[in-house]
Amino acid sequence: MAKKSARQNARQFVMQVLYAWDLSKESIVDIEKNWDQQWEQSEPLDRGYAHRLLLDIPVHMEAIEAQILPHADRGLEEMTPIERVILYVGAYELLYQLSVPYRVVLNECVNLSKEFGAEDGYKFVNRVLQGVANTCRQEDRFGS
Repeated sequence: MAKKSARQNARQFVMQVLYAWDLSKESIVDIEKNWDQQWEQSEPLDRGYAHRLLLDIPVHMEAIEAQILPHADRGLEEMTPIERVILYVGAYELLYQLSVPYRVVLNECVNLSKEFGAEDGYKFVNRVLQGVANTCRQEDRFGS
């Protein structure tokens, strides 16, 4: 497997911190510090990007969930924690990181889901994020 880029590692880092936060409900700042200390130094990590997402995602959680739910066939509580946090990362990037192409967001989130999620969880993640992209990135997708 090819070495991941600093941005790819940032998404993985964010997913892991959000997963721990989702399960523990502890301070996201404390969890981020703990994970940051554990991050293998040989792996590049875009810490600035990761930190921005970890600060912004909880602030925008209501808007993120409002974008996810219409495209999901189940409620947030019925999703696996991995699916849920990957969807938070992807929906956040689709909504607020407009410089990141929607195809990159979908690809990265599907890859995270394949690596860390349930066997076919990536299909669900792809379907939901495709729906979010269709809603909020139409100009990106259709060249408007």
